[in-house]
Amino acid sequence: MVSVVIPVYNGEKFIKKSIDSIIENWNGTYEIIIVDDGSTDETASICDSIAKNDTRIRIIHQKNAGVSNARNTGIYNAKGEWIIFVDADDLVQGDAINALDGIESSIDFVAFGTKKIQEWDRKQINKDELLLEVLGESNAIGFKMNAVWAKAYRKEMLDSNKIRFNEKLFHGEDLLFNVDVALKCKTAVILNKEIYKYIPTDTSATHKFQSNSLENEKIFTYEIDKRLGEDFNIDLKQKINNRINCMIINSIWIVCGQNICHTENKLKFGERKNILKNMIQMEPYKSVITKNINMENINSKQRMMASLLKEKKYGSVIFMFMIRNRISK
Repeated sequence: MVSVVIPVYNGEKFIKKSIDSIIENWNGTYEIIIVDDGSTDETASICDSIAKNDTRIRIIHQKNAGVSNARNTGIYNAKGEWIIFVDADDLVQGDAINALDGIESSIDFVAFGTKKIQEWDRKQINKDELLLEVLGESNAIGFKMNAVWAKAYRKEMLDSNKIRFNEKLFHGEDLLFNVDVALKCKTAVILNKEIYKYIPTDTSATHKFQSNSLENEKIFTYEIDKRLGEDFNIDLKQKINNRINCMIINSIWIVCGQNICHTENKLKFGERKNILKNMIQMEPYKSVITKNINMENINSKQRMMASLLKEKKYGSVIFMFMIRNRISK
């Protein structure tokens, strides 16, 4: 059986469409676990109404504790051999159960596509290859491997290794979860099948003003470094270090965009500049900015930011983000 875990908070506008897409596309034995994370709109009543007419659907109501806690609640209550996470505002467009039929018992992790982008139908990869894919250092597959949607996780593997979402994070929790999976799973398979439709929305945490984004990124970089600081072969370690450096650059970008330079942050220009300066003087940001790192996997805007920070042109970085925010309005 497959357990589908859907965390939802104030999803009255889209939760029914998401559930319907699963019911319409999937055949076989499955359960849908909807974790209502303290919604204040009509989400709870909509979900309860749907569940009354379908025994495959279970609703868990809890106080608002965040998406990571809601997903962990889903994992704990799941009865299936496989767990698939679906965001409440996304849609399923293919039969994942049929795709999972015949998957060997040695496989702990399966990734699906959101569109067909390769000529092959199936590709088996080892732990090291999966880790590099999750970190975005390989790019050999072409799938979005740092997110948890469009993936299937063997529940026994998650439980036996105590793999859960970090509930202190609101950004980067998916990637950290998949890093843990990559470090512990035996073998992974990539299936070039379209089963998921990701729908970008403005309600995403990446678009919101986050007053504690710096603390989030400090926790994230610490947790990543703690996991990936162990011994690997020289070639793999170099690739991992390259990706960690890229992540730290991205963390600076996130803090600037979500906090320091966000339009809802009413700080004066000089105050923004000082906060950024103080951040860059802290580790690990200071070391990454001051040394020459491989920026191949960093986009051009982040490269420009890193170059300006290396020259200590903090005001120029603030000005760059303020222009960016004005244009994106």
